[in-house]
Amino acid sequence: MTLSIRAAERLRALARRGLRLALQALWLGRHRHALDRVSLERVGGLSLVILPGVFNPVIFRSGVLLADAVRAELQRHEVRSVLDLGTGSGIVALTAQREGGASVTAVDIHGPSVCCARINAMINGCDHGVDFRQGDLFAPVAGETFDLVTFNPPFFEGEPTGPLGHAWRAHGMPDRFAQGLQGALSEHGQALVVLSTDGVQQAFLAALENRGLTCSVARRKRFLNETMTVFRLTQERES
Repeated sequence: MTLSIRAAERLRALARRGLRLALQALWLGRHRHALDRVSLERVGGLSLVILPGVFNPVIFRSGVLLADAVRAELQRHEVRSVLDLGTGSGIVALTAQREGGASVTAVDIHGPSVCCARINAMINGCDHGVDFRQGDLFAPVAGETFDLVTFNPPFFEGEPTGPLGHAWRAHGMPDRFAQGLQGALSEHGQALVVLSTDGVQQAFLAALENRGLTCSVARRKRFLNETMTVFRLTQERES
């Protein structure tokens, strides 16, 4: 019996997803030991201490990709103020402060991550250039606006579990982020958000576009199990 075109496409999609999950499990197994202990990373001129339970930007790759995009963005034009959401180890916030000399505010809901980012700021001589705050999304900066907002969000929908849970899963993140972003951007402000094909990327893009934000590709990198893209978000303005 010949499969229909739709059924064949569904089978291929399931096979691709199964392969991605297998590669991800293999890759995580290889690095599991590094997630349960203090580790040291050297990337982009920064020395980073990664505490157990804090998102490692090198192992999980998205933090390094976003930091590279931020560095390129700061070379394109002057940015006076930066908000780094989901700061984790602080790699993006520290990159923004060192490369552009901007006033940087870094936010994370996870207390140990805020502590880790503060430690890394001291190690790299940026402790007086970054304001670290603990809280959920835009709540710690209510009423403030920024020239550049950066975000390395949880890629999956669901309830956070385990020490890295808040870095991986959240409820309704695409809509919540899109709703709060416009109020946090200065008149000509923009945002850089890193998303993955292995997650709710389409839900993020749809939520942002529904709020009148224009999405374009700032940087993209393909890996064996996923493709990560840093999207540049700008506000549509009336002519």
